[in-house]
Amino acid sequence: STSQYSLEELELYKMDRVDIASLGDGTPHAKNSYAEEYVIVPMQSTFIVGFDTSRPPFDDVRIRRAFAMAVDRERLADEVLEGMPVPATGGFVPPTIPGHSPGIGLPYDPAQARQLLEQAGYPDGQGLIIDEIVWIDAYRILPEYVKSHWMDNLNAEVTVEITDWENVLEMYRSRNVFFMGWAADYPDPDSFLRMGVRNHSPRWRNDQYDQLLENAQRTLDQPERIRMYQEADEILIEEAVIIPIVYAVMDRLVKPWAKPPVGQIEDWDFRDIILEPH
Repeated sequence: STSQYSLEELELYKMDRVDIASLGDGTPHAKNSYAEEYVIVPMQSTFIVGFDTSRPPFDDVRIRRAFAMAVDRERLADEVLEGMPVPATGGFVPPTIPGHSPGIGLPYDPAQARQLLEQAGYPDGQGLIIDEIVWIDAYRILPEYVKSHWMDNLNAEVTVEITDWENVLEMYRSRNVFFMGWAADYPDPDSFLRMGVRNHSPRWRNDQYDQLLENAQRTLDQPERIRMYQEADEILIEEAVIIPIVYAVMDRLVKPWAKPPVGQIEDWDFRDIILEPH
């Protein structure tokens, strides 16, 4: 598991056998023991909740928006995960990628979420059928937290099945709601808004969204291209096709003599690390 892997890395780090140790949910004490060597590295990835928009109940945008507005992402990141990682209050594109749109996420508003459910014909969540969410053990706190908010705020019956990654990849598309992440294949909003959305939400279509992506792929005007991706990201969030939950970060211990390339603070490539004499 991630915890065991992190603990093994930490032991090697203590013995100066490795210069950089990736931590995780199993080594919170390392943050205090090695405060001067502890760094948080933003990653180019976003954890999300996704919906099957082709069948009830999530073919109704009101229900998708209700589920999005029933999850307090800031409390998850700041209190439950103690600042690890970053609450996804912007779009699907994370802060480490050009074209990130801060603050466009739907607000946490349980009262309005319940009102939307009632308008859609599910007063007090009655009659809502939610498929089982499948996920891995290492980060089970994420879907479990989302589940608790949906149960408390929407009276929705939700279960989370913990399995291995291979089963998650095989099973999640058959669910009407799922937990998943997306990491950039290339450092561009296209990786999220075209590749990521088509991978996780292949049945969703929006003509305006599709046209924006097509135009963005064709233009050579970079500022205009980024503007079009940001407009597409806002459509994705307003339609609640996915719910960005957190933007991923990696916490690491780094020896004082191990330096990242000048100006590079995110997604370190270990091949580029500079080791100073020590």
